[in-house]
Amino acid sequence: ISLESSRGPQTSFLAKAEGGPKTIADLKGQTVGIIGYRTSIELWAREGLKTGGLNPDRDVKWVVLPFAAMVESIRAGKIATAGVPEM
Repeated sequence: ISLESSRGPQTSFLAKAEGGPKTIADLKGQTVGIIGYRTSIELWAREGLKTGGLNPDRDVKWVVLPFAAMVESIRAGKIATAGVPEM
């Protein structure tokens, strides 16, 4: 979970419980779902990848999806993870 502010909402990155990535390093070569480029979710994902030792420009692929498609895309194996803000 990445905390956006000490008083604000949190963004969670979802992944399959069975067979999905367990660590940030497991995302190397995988696809990350975001709602748009230069959104807070993409920026938090980039920072998380850097924290885990990955280069967000070289080590993962990015795909833009609507929120409604993210969970099913993870289940279908089209993406490894997706950021979903707290609602």
